[in-house]
Amino acid sequence: MNELHPTQNQILYKLKFSKGLHYSEMKPDKEMENNQFQFHLDQLLKKGYVTKSGDIYELAGTGKQYVKKLDSETGKVVKQPHVSVRVACIKNTGPENEYLFYTRLMHPYYGCQGFPAGKLEHGETLMEAAKREIQEETGLTGEPKMVAVTHYIDIDGSGECLTDKLMFLFTIMNPSGDLVGSKEGKYEWIKRSEVESKILKPFENIEGVLKELDILDKYDHHISFIEKVNNVEGKF
Repeated sequence: MNELHPTQNQILYKLKFSKGLHYSEMKPDKEMENNQFQFHLDQLLKKGYVTKSGDIYELAGTGKQYVKKLDSETGKVVKQPHVSVRVACIKNTGPENEYLFYTRLMHPYYGCQGFPAGKLEHGETLMEAAKREIQEETGLTGEPKMVAVTHYIDIDGSGECLTDKLMFLFTIMNPSGDLVGSKEGKYEWIKRSEVESKILKPFENIEGVLKELDILDKYDHHISFIEKVNNVEGKF
């Protein structure tokens, strides 16, 4: 759902606190010319954010979803964290565990290495997202188990927030299927003893990778929570 024009946000903000309003009651600024206001109102009607019944305008379903993004005090769009899943596939069929890592082949974070990840789709459960993501990206299947929840805040050298992500880490033990590639990343099984020599450009740092491997290896059905602020200057 894309962000709308500020005038359209102001109209929706007024409707957010009403069961319905007349035409003149929705005008954000009494000095605004009618043709300008009418244009933005028509856009909202056309896009399905607002409906009209008689001479009363009210929020449609899409509009009700959108106004959740509007701050109740200022009426401005509030930026919210992206919600994603990450999936750590593990093979423990030999003397040493192997983990499926990928090297990202798209921006941002081109060339960075970590576990496969993807955004949670609207109306999708976390479990469904984990299964879908790993199958789409690798061709592998299995039963995911949630291991950790991590809140990542990525900042640049000046301290500006570049990304804010809430990520749910799942693990799949001994997944089924044949590993296939993806245009989004290059995938490789890596033994625990090889991680430090092969993961040369982790998304955060190698210490964070090793800590997550410890969480995976010691998983006892308790979900860990981690919150990190990372300086990612030079990784974009």
